Amino acid sequence: MDARTIVKNVHIFVLVLTATRFSVFVRSVGPHKARECLPLCLILRNRLKYALTYKEVTTILMQRVVKVDGKVRMDKCFPCGIMGAYRIVDATRRERFLDDDRVYLGLARARRLTETPFLSFPFITTDVVSIEKSDEHFRLIYDHKGRFVVQRIDSEQAQYKLCKVKSKKLGDKGVPCVGLHDGRTIRYPDPLIKEGDTVVVDIASNKITDFVKFDVGSMCMITGGRNAGRVGVVQRREKHIGSFEIVHLKDAAGQEFATRATNVFVIGTGNKPLIRLPKGKGIKLSIIDERAAHEA
Repeated sequence: MDARTIVKNVHIFVLVLTATRFSVFVRSVGPHKARECLPLCLILRNRLKYALTYKEVTTILMQRVVKVDGKVRMDKCFPCGIMGAYRIVDATRRERFLDDDRVYLGLARARRLTETPFLSFPFITTDVVSIEKSDEHFRLIYDHKGRFVVQRIDSEQAQYKLCKVKSKKLGDKGVPCVGLHDGRTIRYPDPLIKEGDTVVVDIASNKITDFVKFDVGSMCMITGGRNAGRVGVVQRREKHIGSFEIVHLKDAAGQEFATRATNVFVIGTGNKPLIRLPKGKGIKLSIIDERAAHEA
């Protein structure tokens, strides 16, 4: 294939993308990896339906009404990870974000779409998105099939987020600190906190208010592999020298499964999760069970 043919094919490809209004968003540099997050524009436009076009997303963000983990974000490609809080403000007035009537109709029509699954990624991050004009709060989390779900939460749950401890070390001048999965570094943690544990971080003060140990009996959500999105209780842990540590879990339906320890995110103890679980409660159904549920 010569150079002229290649240029012609590329030109046709660009025309097809333009005709179908196809657009790709690359997340900005932030606390989450590309595989572990959704850009803020996709949450507002594709999931919550607060905008119909890329330009309308920019118009909304320029009003400084969208907060991610308590901070106003104006970057339309800011990476939002799971377990965080997303807030939108003033639900009593329900003002329009834009003057366009079709956008206003889209807002009213799209409320039922906020809990539909969208994409599948292999890691769990928990940012909280808040939109002030409607006083709404959302948490990005996985469903039982490992797909991102924008979970609606109340104002009380939007005050905190769960973070997995990735590292624990001594910082400058011997100050102990822990590194969390969303890029935070918190000094002077509880001495009992170890790597793999989950801490409850108060968004306003950026301090650890509670923590859950990664041990037998802990409720966990799987964040990677074939079991991504499943929720279960740790039954036992197997350490293999020179290989990966394997964790065996059992879900609420009595099904047992196993995964690597790096894919486990602790979300509670026993049968009491610290966050609201999405529809399905992390129980993976077989093909026959899914068909029966659809026909019911």
